[in-house]
This record gives sequence, C-alpha cells and structure tokens, in this order.
Amino acid sequence: MTMKWLNEKICEEIEGAECYIKKALKCKDNEKPRHAEIFNSMAKQELEHAEHLMEMAKELYENNESEISKDLWEYLMNKAKEEYEEVKYYMAVYKM
Repeated sequence: MTMKWLNEKICEEIEGAECYIKKALKCKDNEKPRHAEIFNSMAKQELEHAEHLMEMAKELYENNESEISKDLWEYLMNKAKEEYEEVKYYMAVYKM
C-alpha cells in the first residue's frame, strides 16, 4: 500500500460523502425524508472510511514508511481536510 493509493482512496471517500450529502439535502427539500436519511447515513459512512484511511496514511508517514516528502504530505492532508470540512458543513446544514 502506497501513500499515493491511500490518498486516492481518501479523495474518493470524501467525494462520495459530498455526493451523498448533497443528495440528502435535495431529498429533504423535496419532502422525501426517508431518502434524505438514507443518503445522510451513507455520507456519514463515507466520511468514516476517509477518517480510517487518513489514520492509516498518518501512521505510514509517521513511521517513515512513506515515499513522499514532508511538503507533499502536508499539502495532501491539508487538501483532504479542507474537503472533509466542506462535507461536514453540508452535514451541519442538513441538520438544520
């Protein structure tokens, strides 16, 4: 398992979460609460997957098992965290 692979999977999970939470918001607006809850639950699951993958990436990096530089590591993690926080924002909006 490489850091490149982990980063790709982290991005995929966060993108999936964003897609699902946006669907949840649309369903909520269209008065389909059951569908909204299902999509919201799926978004939460995707973010949980991303969190696990980020923990694995951090462990690899901290144990010097990564093939990437410190600057690249910080860039990738900051980008992932920004996208993660954006999804968390949509989730907060969903709760309103």
